[in-house]
Amino acid sequence: MEIRKKIIAFFWAFLFLTVLLQLSTSEGIPFITALLYTLSVLATLWLYFHYASRPALKRFIAQRRTALRVLLLLLACTALTLALAGQGYALVKLTMPAASARVVLNDSLPSFFGLLILSGFVSCLQYLFDKYKESLRQEKQIDVLKRKALEMELNLLRNQLSPHFTFNVLNNLHFLIHKDKNEALYLLSTYSKILRYYVYESRKKAIAFSQEVAFLHEYFNLQIKQRPAELEITFDATEPDEGFCIAPFILATFVENAFKHVQPNTASEYYVRQTHSLTPHGTMTFEISNTFSEAREADEYSGVGLKHVRETLALAYPYSHQLHLQQQNGLFAVKLELTLKKC
Repeated sequence: MEIRKKIIAFFWAFLFLTVLLQLSTSEGIPFITALLYTLSVLATLWLYFHYASRPALKRFIAQRRTALRVLLLLLACTALTLALAGQGYALVKLTMPAASARVVLNDSLPSFFGLLILSGFVSCLQYLFDKYKESLRQEKQIDVLKRKALEMELNLLRNQLSPHFTFNVLNNLHFLIHKDKNEALYLLSTYSKILRYYVYESRKKAIAFSQEVAFLHEYFNLQIKQRPAELEITFDATEPDEGFCIAPFILATFVENAFKHVQPNTASEYYVRQTHSLTPHGTMTFEISNTFSEAREADEYSGVGLKHVRETLALAYPYSHQLHLQQQNGLFAVKLELTLKKC
């Protein structure tokens, strides 16, 4: 906005100096006449800009055919030229001696064509300026709509758990209730904490980083209880700093994706490994990797979750994140560097 104001101010200053120098250096025209006429020209052009930008007039012109638009533009240029020429005639008559005024007016034909060119230039400039403002307005509206659509999609994503994940928990609960009630109670308690995160914490725009870490820890604990013993699950994290916040559901998406796709690879490796750290300055480094079966389609890893987390990062951390995804030799790895802000 400030840049646009500076450009407009520069345009008017440039136009003022150009017209004033042109008139004041013309033979026979006193400086006071040149100054008054310059001010009159600028005032007329400002009024032209002001009324030509009226929404009703722009809608009227937009509804006309191209040929009629060109005709209306020519009429506007002619009317503006006549108005400027009439002002010049009146000022010359009022501010100059009769003999000198007669000489200036006798040579006014080239000036009339100069005013016509100026009017055409100003009219084209006005049209381009209006188009530029309209494009900015449309871009802003599109950006707002994209943000709203993304927020709606993220809310839907946040409020849903994987049905496969939920069924596994319920099946394990059913089995543990008859085998080990204490283990069943622990599993139920852990699952309730995860549900609480989905229902409440993930709705916020930002939560304490320690809450995100606590959620991930509970999620890993639940996966350790449910997954087969041959799956190696590693969770390594530094003690989180209470003073920093993070947008919820960013790290959780990568974790869910890893457990969703983990499979033994051709090298007989079968693991999910996650580590993250946070510096005193708020620089967080998050890494997670999982093995997968190379027989699967490669595009299985470009699902809705990863798409949304990319968009969330672009909106919430536009210049303060780096995301690297690598998929090769039966290993899918994520590295995210994020600059967090104080809560």
